[in-house]
Amino acid sequence: AESAKQVDEIVIEFFHEYNTKGNRRALAATLFGVQRTKLHLLAPHSRIIAMVAPFLKDVPSYIMQGLQQELEYMLKEKDPIQIESKVKTVRFLCELCKFKVCPPGV
Repeated sequence: AESAKQVDEIVIEFFHEYNTKGNRRALAATLFGVQRTKLHLLAPHSRIIAMVAPFLKDVPSYIMQGLQQELEYMLKEKDPIQIESKVKTVRFLCELCKFKVCPPGV
């Protein structure tokens, strides 16, 4: 989904047809597992997270916990090869801050 309208339709469809605990966990894992080369998907994924956050508290908490653990691990590792993964993690956190899902101090 590239446009905001497509994202809105996906979220509505998820709530109407797929809203179970297992599917919420699968949604969170899918949104968290963005490849480091697909940075253009971070904004639509963040929009999805922001739209479901008021109703499904487990999805944003799972993603925020995973991003924070990933960021802490990458900051400990001084490996220059992982620069794309670091960029992805920081951009994802920035997108979530933009949608007010992530607190600015993270």
